[in-house]
Amino acid sequence: MIKGIDVVFFYSRDLGQLIKWYQEMFDMDFSRDSQESDWAEFAFSEDSVSTRLAFHAWHENVQQKFMISFLVDDIHTLVKRLQEKGAELLGTPLITEIEDSFFATIRDPEGNIIQVSERK
Repeated sequence: MIKGIDVVFFYSRDLGQLIKWYQEMFDMDFSRDSQESDWAEFAFSEDSVSTRLAFHAWHENVQQKFMISFLVDDIHTLVKRLQEKGAELLGTPLITEIEDSFFATIRDPEGNIIQVSERK
């Protein structure tokens, strides 16, 4: 029986660069056994919100088969920071409001499309 999502993998062509990008953009603190290790991970605190698994209908603007969405406290401040650091933000407007949430979409240096969201 499935109890939850244990880990989400991003396979990387340049692990060091990808780690650095996520650290700079989102202040994520990764653990890594050594610089030669082919694995690095960020663990959310035990008291963070639970993870949801969602299935979304396909439409013509979809560019990949999955997307991870990080829950944030203040999406407006984060989007401003991402712009200042030169992150590639996708969509117009940059922040979209849908029902009870705000969303922004970003492409990381390896082309992965990720999202950040803030619940109202």
